[in-house]
Amino acid sequence: MRPDGARLLDALYEMQTDDGHVLTVHNQVVIDEAAPEGRYARSTVRVTAPSGPYEWLNRRVFVGTLQSLRPERDAVRIGVYLVC
Repeated sequence: MRPDGARLLDALYEMQTDDGHVLTVHNQVVIDEAAPEGRYARSTVRVTAPSGPYEWLNRRVFVGTLQSLRPERDAVRIGVYLVC
């Protein structure tokens, strides 16, 4: 929790592709419940991939969104987008 009321989340995930490669996803989120336009939840996402078919992900910029799925589920939906 920051002094201005915004929350910061810092998460690491590992994902395995269908062909067996493991990608590490570092997701850093800012959540501002008091934003004038409504809840703001955006992130910067860094992907670390091993050498091979996915190593291009290491050289790209990604941004993300975070949406609560409550009350139906105790989970969140993360959207990740490549900045072109």
